[in-house]
This record gives sequence, structure tokens and C-alpha cells, in this order.
Amino acid sequence: MSLSEPTREMFAEHLRYSNPFDENRVTQTDSLSNDVPQIHAEAFSQLTLRAEKTAQSDEMGCGVVVTGPPGVGKSHLLARFGDWARREKYPFVYLLNLQSGPQDILRTILRTSISILTKGLNRTPAQTRLYRLVSVALNQALAAKGITQSVELPTARQAYLSLLSHLDADPAIYRVLWIFFDDVIHQANGHPSNGRAELAKRWLSGGYLDPVEASQLELTVSSVSEEGCSLNLEQMKQVLKVLCQFAGFRHRSFILCFDQVDTLSEEQVQSWSATTHALLDTCPRLLVVTSGVDDTFIRWTRHQLMPQSSWDRIRQFTISLSGIDANAARSMVKDRLDGALRPFDTLPEISELRSRDPLFPLGEAWAMRHLSDESGLNKTDLRPRQIINQAGTAWDHEADAVQTRGVADWLHSWSGPEQTNETAPPASNVDLSDLSGLIDQRIAAKIEEHRHSRLLRPEELPVDAGNVLGLLKSILAACETLDPAIRLKFYPHFGGLIPDAVKNRSKPAFHLMAQTSFDSSDAPPTTIGVAIAEASSGLAATNQLKRILAALEGPNSPDRVILIVDGREPLQLAEAGRSQLNQLQQNEHRFTLQTLDFAQYATLDACEAVVGLARAGDLEVVLPTGESRLITEAEVYDSHHRHQRYLLLPVICQLLGTCLDKPGVPASPMNLQQLEQAVCRQLEMSPGLTTIQLGKWWIDQYEPDADEQRQELIHEGFKEVVLKLHDEDKLHATAINDYYQIYPTSRRADPTT
Repeated sequence: MSLSEPTREMFAEHLRYSNPFDENRVTQTDSLSNDVPQIHAEAFSQLTLRAEKTAQSDEMGCGVVVTGPPGVGKSHLLARFGDWARREKYPFVYLLNLQSGPQDILRTILRTSISILTKGLNRTPAQTRLYRLVSVALNQALAAKGITQSVELPTARQAYLSLLSHLDADPAIYRVLWIFFDDVIHQANGHPSNGRAELAKRWLSGGYLDPVEASQLELTVSSVSEEGCSLNLEQMKQVLKVLCQFAGFRHRSFILCFDQVDTLSEEQVQSWSATTHALLDTCPRLLVVTSGVDDTFIRWTRHQLMPQSSWDRIRQFTISLSGIDANAARSMVKDRLDGALRPFDTLPEISELRSRDPLFPLGEAWAMRHLSDESGLNKTDLRPRQIINQAGTAWDHEADAVQTRGVADWLHSWSGPEQTNETAPPASNVDLSDLSGLIDQRIAAKIEEHRHSRLLRPEELPVDAGNVLGLLKSILAACETLDPAIRLKFYPHFGGLIPDAVKNRSKPAFHLMAQTSFDSSDAPPTTIGVAIAEASSGLAATNQLKRILAALEGPNSPDRVILIVDGREPLQLAEAGRSQLNQLQQNEHRFTLQTLDFAQYATLDACEAVVGLARAGDLEVVLPTGESRLITEAEVYDSHHRHQRYLLLPVICQLLGTCLDKPGVPASPMNLQQLEQAVCRQLEMSPGLTTIQLGKWWIDQYEPDADEQRQELIHEGFKEVVLKLHDEDKLHATAINDYYQIYPTSRRADPTT
């Protein structure tokens, strides 16, 4: 059976496994699989106009706040804006779920910006946005010299350097950007990289360089500290300023987009606002867009979490979103239905029903119930997410009816003269005794959605010790503040975080201290020192290992030490560093080198992102009645504890005292090349599929007797292949709950498809 030849049975499977209303929240700014331009059209015009005007300002940046109640479409508007910005070649940096401590906020903003701008550096360096930004500056420099034809690199470099005399940032930043450009253009001409582009990326991100590496970037060795050569706080701001200057040469603004800032703690708000204010005052042509719910901004103002002057700069312009009217809601629902059902228009029954009732299989009767008031007048203040949730419930109801009655009987009944489009039972008849189960399902789905979104875009969660530290502190603090009886139930060995002592050294050996107890209640607790590696520089890593070893051998040493290393950036050690590491590893019962692979990092981030959504009043569960009910922050944590999610994560569970073996799915024995060919073939036949559909198609076609474990392996295999193809830009994937929706990349360029 081929997806190119739709049948009734395939239509029934589609109803069951591909609900077009599952996506009720935008998790990625380049995932506009569904969009109705007339919704919030005025707000979108305001954003694009502000971006265009900011591009003309050579004095300072501009701040815009997008606000509105939960579910009104703020993230969707930002996604549309991000899509427009990329299409119009505006540098666009999307920042979500910042977890860095107050002292690390600026570094995280910079590191994420450079990570996004250098996406693809190892595979297609000449297509990175950072290369294009430097190219724009070079073209400006050549134009200023009256040079319009191709020139040799030395001539281009002289023109570039002459441009710098008219700019006012640290000259070292401009030089390092040229070195980055020089290495990339050599690669574009068929030569191997000399490694300097990667070094430039590291330094521009706020990372450390060894003295030899610093000299390769023509940085003065005198600026190399004990840890190596790195940017100071002022230089970090100036890197962003230079990027804004280069964007300005193309008459573009540089856009920083902070979505869902409701997740920030009070301490983070103070640091973030001060940092953002400073950037706006420092960087011409910088547009900062901040999105959050109304109540959050009211609370910030009431509690005076930031100076009024900072808030006034950040919200120099405000865009307030409100609900949509019935006509817009109807268009939104119809757009999703059209996208989902168009592949089945060759079936006469489906085509006839869709032509008779544009809202099939929900039906016009559904629209009357949800989009009109009791007197039959159109409603005017509808939340898009609520409408999507209600439509999703109705779709699932029809899918259940098809499965119960059979597709032939259902189609005949639906098209018959007495068709009533059954509805969900009234609230009074729905058993809500398993509310916690519904909440758990919703939270688990949102964790998976956020995790899958991060896996699709690792550049938006780069290697960042400050961000990891913030996640650890947030999670451990939540476990520590549990009611003692509850904490004893879930984390009987966890003694809590140990407050920072007065630091007698410029660099502490450990980022945090915790305590656990495995013995009797009379025994002293075990202290654990946790350090997060700065692994990119051999000098920084070696000195960090020295500090840990000295602390481990000192008079007040912790009982155990855990050094966390991001799996994407292993320790870079020369002989001296390897010697330090060997000495530490000889203390095998006291020292643990813990690798944080990206999947685990994404899971940590996802767990706290869902907490943040609840904190902002932006997480809800859909009841069997189709109604929505908010999930509280406490309920999210209760769910995390109940399902022992933290004990399944090695980087956390060691601090809580007990680790669980995650059953998980074994490595897929699937032939991934076969799955890749199947994905590409089926996507050509039917643009707009889910990994659930692909897995079900494969099972029906090739392995109808597959047991439950085998079926799970097949589904995981398709997810793995989709991640690979998305990374190679051979398809476009969007994370929805625990699966991926996929489209051909051509769909993104053609809004009519």
C-alpha cells in the first residue's frame, strides 16, 4: 500500500494518528507549519516596521514588548516574525528558557547568538550567517574604496581594515572576525580549514583560548589570564555591538528575541534587565523583542524587580495581543483541516464531504457551538489555543467513532441526512477522578515536545556551563524545598544544597556543594562538590583540575567530587592536564567524571521549561469535555517527583542519592538507510507526514507481526532518521508532543503549498 494512492483505510489511519490540532503551541520560530496571516496581522506589521526603522538608527537599539494573556498567540506571532526576518536576511536570535545565573546571563546571550550564527560551520561554512555578516562589512569597505570588481584577499583585507578606523568597538573583535572570514573563504575555495574559524567562534562566544591559540587569532598574549584568553564583560557587549554594525551595512537590524521570559527568577530578572538595558544603549540597530504574559509584567512592576529606567527601555514600544474573532478562528481551523485532508481529495467521498462542509470532519455544527454565542452571534474574543484544543478534541472524537463503527459506516453516517456530529459528553457526566493521570500525560507530552525541539536545533542550546549550573540549582532547590515527609519519600538520601561559603580564591574549585546520606541517621552526611567543565581550552581545563585536586586533598575536602563535561566538548588536555586527571581518577570512589550528552541536557532543559510554562499560567490540560484547565507549577513538580524523572538523569540523581535504571529503548537495530529512503519516498508522495504515520505504514507494509517493543524501535528509528535529514536540510521537521511532523524543505519557501 502506498501513501500516494489514498484509500478509505488510509484515511481512517490518518484520522487516528495525525491530529492537525495537536500542535497548540509554537516551540520553534521556524516551525510555521500552520499559519493564517490575517490573525494578528496588525501586530505583525508593527513588528516588521519596528525592525525596519531600527535598521536605520545609528544611535541606540530599540525594545519591543509583546504581551497578552496565555494562549493568545504570542509565540506564534514571534515565529511568523522570525520567518519574515530570515527571509529578509535579518539576523535573528531566538532565546527561550534562559537558566543561567545572574552573573552568566550576558555570556549565555552571546554564546547562543554566536552558536546560531555559526550553525553549519563544520559542514557548510560559507553558508553560516556569521560569514555572511562579515561579507556584508567587506562589501561595504570595498564600496567605500570605489572597488566593484573581484579583488585578491590582501586587497580586500586592506579595505576591511581601513573601514575599522570609522568604527568604535575593540579592534581585536574586528580582526578576529576577519580571521574567521579568511578561513571560511579558503574552505569555500576548496582548501582545508586551518582551524582558525573554530578558534574565532570559541573566542567570540566568550570561551577560553590557550596562549598558542590566542596568537593564531593575533590576540595579545598579555591578555591571557590563568584560565586563558577570553572576552571580558565589556568585550562581550562589544561583540554584539559589532554584529549590529555589520547588520546595519545591509540596512538590517540585529534581532534578539526573548520568548516566555515568565520563566525567569527574580534574581535573573534583575540581571537580564540590566544586561538588556546596557545592550540597547550600546548597540545601534539592535532590536530586542520580549514576550510574556500580562500578569508577569504586572508582577515585575509591582515588586520593582528592575529599575524603571530599564523597563522603559525594554518596553519602549508595546504590542498587546487580544483574542481573535469567530471569522479568524474559523479560518485557522479550516487552514489546518485543509492541510491535513488535502492528500485525500482524490477519494470521491472525502472530496464531496469537504466541498459540502468545509469544516469536515468537525462540521459546521461544531463551529456554531464553539464560535457563536447562545444567540447565534459570532464571538469576538477567542483564544487561539483554546479553539485549537477544542478542535483537537472533536477530531479525536471522530477518530474514535471511525475506529468503533468502521470507516465505511462512519462516512455513510456522517454524510447522511440525519448526521448530528456527535459531541463530547457534558462536564457533569465526565469522570475526572483521574485528573492527575491527565496532567501527567500532558506534562510528559510537553517535556517530549520541548526535548525534541531542542534535538532539532542544538545550536539554540549550546555548550554553556552557566546555563547547566542554573538548571542544576533550579532542580535541586525544588527538591530541597519539598515538604520533609515528601522529600523523604522521593529523595530519602538528599540533604540539600550547601550555601556558598566565603571564597578565598578568584576561582572556586566547585560551582555548588550538596549533601547526601546513605548510612544511619546518626552518621554525618556525605558532601559532594560539583564542578562544570570549561573544556574547550586545555589551560582552563588543566587549571580547573588543579583546583579540584587541591580541594580534594585539602583539610575541608568534600567526600565526593563530580566533574560534569558536556559531551559535545570533551576535555582538551595536554600532558600536564592528563596527569591531573589521572591523579583525580585514582580516587575512584571519590571522583566521578560525568558526561552530559546532549539528549540528557535537552531533557534537563525540557523539565524546567515545562515548570516555567506553568509558572507563567501558560500550561493547561484539555479535559474530556473539551474544556481547558490550568496546570500549576506545584503540579508539574509533583508530576516530576511522582514519575521520578530526576532520578533517571545521571547528572542529577547522584546528587539526590539514588539513581534509577531507565528502561528506555535499546539502540535501534533498524537499517537506517532503508528508513531514510522510505521517508524521502513517502514525503514526495504525500507532503506533510508524522513519524507516527511513517512507523505505522512501515509496520503494516513490512512487519505486521511486530511486537510492542519492535514497534517502538521502528518509531524511534524514524525519529532518528528525521533528525538526520532535518540537520542536512533535506526536510523540515516540527516537534509535536512525542513525534515529529515533517514537510519538504520546499514548503517553507512556498507559502501556497
